[in-house]
Amino acid sequence: MKPLKMIATSCMLLTTSGCSSVMSHTGADQGYYAGTRANVEMMKKDDTSWAMIPLLAIDLPLSAAMDTLLLPYDYLRSWLGSWIRFFPLDQRQKRGIGS
Repeated sequence: MKPLKMIATSCMLLTTSGCSSVMSHTGADQGYYAGTRANVEMMKKDDTSWAMIPLLAIDLPLSAAMDTLLLPYDYLRSWLGSWIRFFPLDQRQKRGIGS
């Protein structure tokens, strides 16, 4: 039972650390180090709440670490995105790849 508890705790910590990174990878703004960029951009904005800035400062190194772990995924996604564009649209729809 102890290994299961450790795995569950590790998964929870992995998903909660780097919150901006996880949100950026599921949203429209993607690319390399998207979560870190999102944190820095929010910290630079004038309309960011004073209570949000310390949370962003705590999340910044965690997002950078998570973005580093997700670099292979980002690279693969960018490579596949450029590769898929070479296929005509009707062939992509027929094969069920890309849009």
